[in-house]
Amino acid sequence: MSWDDVKREMVAEKGLDEAVVDKIGEYVKLKGGEEPLTQLQADTLLASHSLASAGLKDMTLLFSYLRVFNILPRISFDLSLARGLDSLPVSSTKPSP
Repeated sequence: MSWDDVKREMVAEKGLDEAVVDKIGEYVKLKGGEEPLTQLQADTLLASHSLASAGLKDMTLLFSYLRVFNILPRISFDLSLARGLDSLPVSSTKPSP
C-alpha cells in the first residue's frame, strides 16, 4: 500500500486532519541507521509528548547496545513498518521459561 493510499484511509476513514496525517507521513518515511533517531530527537513536537519522549529514550538505549555489540552498521530502522501495530492481538499469558 502506498503512502497516498494510507493517507487517504487515515483522512477519509479514520477522520484525521490532513495536517496531522502529513506530520505522521514525515515520521513513517524515516529510514536508516541512527539517522531516524537523530531526526526524531530533534523534533520539538515529539520532545513535548511524554510517551514519545519515553520511546525515544528506549530507542537511545537500544542504539547504545547496538553500538556496544558492534552491530549498529548492520541495522536499519524503517518507521513505515510500525503502521498497524495497534491492531495486533495482545496476549496476557507469559512465555514459558
